[in-house]
Amino acid sequence: MRFFETRGQPTNKVCRLKNRHLAPCLSQVIGCRQAAQPGVAKESDWRECGRDGPEDFAGCQPGEIAIDRNTTEAMNSIIFGLPLKAGDEIILTKQDYPNVINSWKLREKRDGVILKWINLELPTEDEDYLVKAYTDSFTDKTKAVNITHIINWIGQIMPVKQISGTSCGRTL
Repeated sequence: MRFFETRGQPTNKVCRLKNRHLAPCLSQVIGCRQAAQPGVAKESDWRECGRDGPEDFAGCQPGEIAIDRNTTEAMNSIIFGLPLKAGDEIILTKQDYPNVINSWKLREKRDGVILKWINLELPTEDEDYLVKAYTDSFTDKTKAVNITHIINWIGQIMPVKQISGTSCGRTL
């Protein structure tokens, strides 16, 4: 559950941001609470509380935020929502999360995008090596770069700011 603050003041609004496969359905939870404690908020109140105050919570406007059930679902929304066409190149590593890799492979199969693979020698503390591994892969056809902030296999922290900074001025 996420307790929201509005303009620095705690609120009594609680929004459930869990995957329903890991926990009971929200309607079941609220139904039990309402039976035990009359006057508890209605399900629709809980469902929409995530839209209140996103400018404070995430630094954006209400129409600019999407709340997905988990990271994989959010990544798939991005991967399948990008306006890519056959021949566009996507840079990614063999160390990325498997479900993200599979989504890119499906995009390759469906749309003809070209996946350019980087095989990183990890772990490393050499940020220049990591940045160079990505930037050396950039071409005029590169339209997207998939950067995993923390590699789940070993906990390697990637220099996302430096890698994304090198793509400035490019049409990615």
